[in-house]
Amino acid sequence: MTARRIDKNSNSSRSGSGKEHSGSTRKQIRQVGRKSKQEQQNQRRKSMQEQTTNQQIWASQVAKQRCCKKPSRMTLYWFHYTCGAVGLSACSLWVLRHSRLMGSSDIDNWIRAAKESTTLFWEEHVEQPV
Repeated sequence: MTARRIDKNSNSSRSGSGKEHSGSTRKQIRQVGRKSKQEQQNQRRKSMQEQTTNQQIWASQVAKQRCCKKPSRMTLYWFHYTCGAVGLSACSLWVLRHSRLMGSSDIDNWIRAAKESTTLFWEEHVEQPV
């Protein structure tokens, strides 16, 4: 719409050849386009500045309020960690009681029985199925 208005104004106000009018209107159209681009850029800059200032204000407010700080992982999961530690210690005590260190041969007997049953299964079902 602005280009048509410029064409009408330039044709009615100037006299001479049509080439001069078209050249001057093109320049005017370009200038109008440039102004709108510059205005858009200025608006973008202003909005970016507003966003950064809003972020800075928000960050300063959060830093002032210690109550809004996120709790650490240890604080959140202390019960899980405690149960895991108790379970690990119970398992290690059980293994220690049945090991050679305490004079028991239970673990050695279980390992020997597992080897025998595995070799027996291999021979009966894999090497000679029928």
